[in-house]
Amino acid sequence: MFLIFFLKMCSDLQILLSAAGFFAVSFGGHFPYLFGTAVGLSVVFAFSAMLREKGWLRFLPLAGIVLCFLPDGLAAADYVLAGVDCLYVIWVCAAG
Repeated sequence: MFLIFFLKMCSDLQILLSAAGFFAVSFGGHFPYLFGTAVGLSVVFAFSAMLREKGWLRFLPLAGIVLCFLPDGLAAADYVLAGVDCLYVIWVCAAG
């Protein structure tokens, strides 16, 4: 079940990355960081989805979102696109 949730979110975020990632990289973004963020957030979502029946504990894996904003020396476009990705993951976790 983990793999299904992981692949679902990975495909959602990679579609966003294919659309907005071009513009982010054009404005100085780093593709490896953006790709790694999408994969990391997919793992966070998969853990959150596995805890869906546990009530408020499903929001515990969302603490991993902080890791997206720890790297130093990135462009503002990286942080903007990572922020959009994070907001999408939070929204899907809260709605589910």
